[in-house]
Amino acid sequence: MKDINVEVGIPPGIVIAFVKERDVDAETINKLLEENKDKEMLKLIVRALQKADTMQREMNLSHYKFQGLHMKIGLPPDLSLKFSRVGDNTKFSSSI
Repeated sequence: MKDINVEVGIPPGIVIAFVKERDVDAETINKLLEENKDKEMLKLIVRALQKADTMQREMNLSHYKFQGLHMKIGLPPDLSLKFSRVGDNTKFSSSI
């Protein structure tokens, strides 16, 4: 997790920024979820990260590298994936 932004409005929300540093295997994720099965917010965040990771892998953007995402916890929830052009400083974002 890189940043947390709190949105004060109607409806309020929290935006969490994540930077992808490495892949995490399914066994480690399952162990984390099992050890924290009573923490609903953690489960929500981990599942959203899994969904975002799957989606970015399925997107065929050969000249772009996945950098991370912003996750809004609110109504409605929102995930924004962040990509950077390989060999360039130009950024590309995709909201889902």
